[in-house]
Amino acid sequence: MNLKTIKPVNEKVLVRVAKTPSKIGSLYVPDTKRTLEAIVISKAEDCKLKLSPGDRVIYDFHSGIRPDPENENYLLLTKDDILAVLEED
Repeated sequence: MNLKTIKPVNEKVLVRVAKTPSKIGSLYVPDTKRTLEAIVISKAEDCKLKLSPGDRVIYDFHSGIRPDPENENYLLLTKDDILAVLEED
C-alpha cells in the first residue's frame, strides 16, 4: 500500500510515529512508558485541529489504526486521540 494515496476523512489525521529510545543507559524502557510522539503527514479537510504537515504531536498509547499492517510507522488517529501539539522553542 502506498501511503501517499491515503487521504484521511471524518476528522482523522495520518501521522508517522517518531522513534523513541528503547534503552536509556543500561535500562530498557517498555513501550508503554515511552513518549508517544508522532509527526503529522496529512489531515482530513473537515478536521478542526490546527495542524500542518510536519507538526509534532503526542497521542494516546492505545489509539489509532494502522492503515498498512506491514508498516508499523504510520497511524490514522482521530482528533480525540491527539493529546497535545509540541511547539518548537
